Amino acid sequence: MHDRPNTSTLGRAGRWLCIAHSFPPVNRSGTFRTLGFVRHLEHMGWRASVVTAESAGESVDESLTALIPPGTSVCRTPSPDLLRLLKSAQIKYLAHTSRHEAISKSSDRRDAGRSNWRRTLSGVATHLIATPDSRTGWIPCAVVAGLRQCRRAPVDILYSTSPCISAHLIALLIHRLTGLPWVADFRDPWRDNGFRERRSNLVDWWDGFLEMLVLRHADRVVLNTQTAEERLKQRRPWAALKCLTIPNGIDFDLLSDVVPARLEPTKNFVLAHVGQFYGARSPLRWFQALRCLRHLDPNAASRVRFLSVGCESYDGRPLMRLAEDEEVAQNVRTLPQQTHRSALSVAAGADAVAVAGTCGIGADLQVPNKVF
Repeated sequence: MHDRPNTSTLGRAGRWLCIAHSFPPVNRSGTFRTLGFVRHLEHMGWRASVVTAESAGESVDESLTALIPPGTSVCRTPSPDLLRLLKSAQIKYLAHTSRHEAISKSSDRRDAGRSNWRRTLSGVATHLIATPDSRTGWIPCAVVAGLRQCRRAPVDILYSTSPCISAHLIALLIHRLTGLPWVADFRDPWRDNGFRERRSNLVDWWDGFLEMLVLRHADRVVLNTQTAEERLKQRRPWAALKCLTIPNGIDFDLLSDVVPARLEPTKNFVLAHVGQFYGARSPLRWFQALRCLRHLDPNAASRVRFLSVGCESYDGRPLMRLAEDEEVAQNVRTLPQQTHRSALSVAAGADAVAVAGTCGIGADLQVPNKVF
């Protein structure tokens, strides 16, 4: 085990290695916290070397790359969706097995039981490999890239941010191989995250074990809400002294020249939602509220417009179809994915901005980044 490095290096200028799955030009909410650290630490003399994933399949905004400081080294590596690949292979195997069993007339109960056992074992193995997330396929490429970055230029601090959680496993391996002091940043909770699906007891134990390893070895654990910090301290009291909160913030440099874009007549009240609907963060509550307003005050309802920016579907169904089901299609308008600046302009031109919250376990631990 490496001796804990002297973290007094945080008080001087140097270079830090950043492991972040979302980074420009990827246009996701998680991009901006990391980009803010890279930009503003540069002003304090801390230059970043970033290891990130290739943007294939992601929503991109090429204008965001102009915000990366010129001295920043950025290495983009493949990040295969391991869960999708494993499921595809599993489906092919099961299809082949089913055809074989259908052809064979001599199969008995023992053969059927063996087949069911294989399917169960295959499913558990798939989820173990894809824990803590489907981006574990990114780990080998990112570890190699991170070590190369350390060899090219002296690195003083190692930093990783999640989601995706695999970034912390990458940093764990680099930390163990180099002895660099390590800061693990959690934009969302790990085990307390209500959006993460719990699988079998074995997979759940493995997920908890990985979290324990990360928390044990990280020199500092950063969370973005005080509530998330307190909950983590309750679950892992031994990690309390290394935890601190750094909330999300407003980067006024990115807002200074935003020009409001008004997409509706001034007589209408525009409620804009920027970003994705997913899981418990649903548009249905807004649509149901509009339907109630139409019944209570049709004149007022006729002047309300719900504008969804960058999200045109929810749970596999078009938003406009959902709005039709609630009889409020005339009140709803959708826009495709926008650049970051265009989305800010539309939000600035609206009368109010909608934020979809959640309730239940873990709902009090997360604050959507769009609030800032």
